[in-house]
Amino acid sequence: MKNVNKFLLIFAIVALAGNMATAQVPSSILGEYTGALNVNSSLLGLDETFYDVSMEVKESSPNYALAVAETDLGGGNYIPGYEMDNIIITQAGDKYNLSRNGSISLTIDEIKIPDGIPILGGMTFTNIPVTVTLENGYIQNNVLEVNLKAVATLLFIPVTINIGFNGTLPIPDCDPVTNAKAQIENCETATVTWNAAAGAKEYEITRDGGNPVIVTASPYTEDFEFEHGKSYTWKIKTICEQNEATAVSASATADCESEVCNPVIGETAVIDDCKTATITWNPVAGATGYEVNGEFVEGTEYTEEREFEHGVEYRWEIVTVCESGKSEPVEVKAAGDCEEQSISELANSVSIYPNPTTGELTIDNGELTIENVEIFDLTGKTLNNCQLSTVNCQLKTDISHLPTGVYFVRIQTENGVITKKIIKSEL
Repeated sequence: MKNVNKFLLIFAIVALAGNMATAQVPSSILGEYTGALNVNSSLLGLDETFYDVSMEVKESSPNYALAVAETDLGGGNYIPGYEMDNIIITQAGDKYNLSRNGSISLTIDEIKIPDGIPILGGMTFTNIPVTVTLENGYIQNNVLEVNLKAVATLLFIPVTINIGFNGTLPIPDCDPVTNAKAQIENCETATVTWNAAAGAKEYEITRDGGNPVIVTASPYTEDFEFEHGKSYTWKIKTICEQNEATAVSASATADCESEVCNPVIGETAVIDDCKTATITWNPVAGATGYEVNGEFVEGTEYTEEREFEHGVEYRWEIVTVCESGKSEPVEVKAAGDCEEQSISELANSVSIYPNPTTGELTIDNGELTIENVEIFDLTGKTLNNCQLSTVNCQLKTDISHLPTGVYFVRIQTENGVITKKIIKSEL
């Protein structure tokens, strides 16, 4: 860089620092822009361009700002690190226009003007006042362009310097997926899974070079007549807002001769009265039974009666048993709650009838104050949730619209929580 131009770069960086912010804009336009800085002054007869100048557009309450680190310009000239804000950014399609009302006033501690500058050459100035005005600017397609006017007062002479910056924002990384796996069940269904990738907008899935399928998250499931003994490969490509990552492969071999013993889903555990634990789960196709902590169970419900401690968490492992073997265990847990009034006494204070029911339920709360009533299914999904505060009345609800099966009613009272099992029978 020529010494004759260093003091102009001081004005340019100062001017750019005061001009970047506004109401909410997408985070994708924030970051460090790197490009060329042009400085010209008709009074001084100069028109110079500096390259590899970087400016960071960032969030700064209440709007946005441009952060500039301390800059050593040589010849004893320094610009301290600072951050300026209060720019208005308005959107027009994919273009974000920059504007600012009025000018900003800055002071530079010292400037040493190199020899060769008419009138001012070789002089040193201190506490130089500078006013900066944003003429125009915009951000579009990862490009930041700003035009500024800086006026510095030297020896009571106003020196106008026009400054233009044009820089680009690096395209953010688009990471490939990790832990990609594929599994084929019964030569009929393939499931491909992976860990989410940073910056991903969606994922492109192709099998053995076939037509791509776009999905937004793992897993990807494909129904197909897979050939026994043949290996299939899926490629998973991360697609980000502005670029894409290298595809990652996951392979599996079709096996039609052995059945898969799937683990249970929809498992839930409830401890009632600190005496009885009820563990339930959804039935699994092909299962001949189940094991709960090693104990064989034919149905989809397991009950354990013993003294459970208040506040202690208990765990059970459920294993699907098939003719071809056993599944991986699934853990379910619940904690005892016997605080203050015993749960058995509390439970006896509230009655629900009829049970079984074809639809209508009556909850008789006696002298208790009921704060909330929640009905949920075997999977733990809440089907009805009603917040209220009432005492000495009968609450009625209707579950005739629900399928036949087992449900639970959780009643929050002033003295604790009561959970009761109900059975929905056919009409």
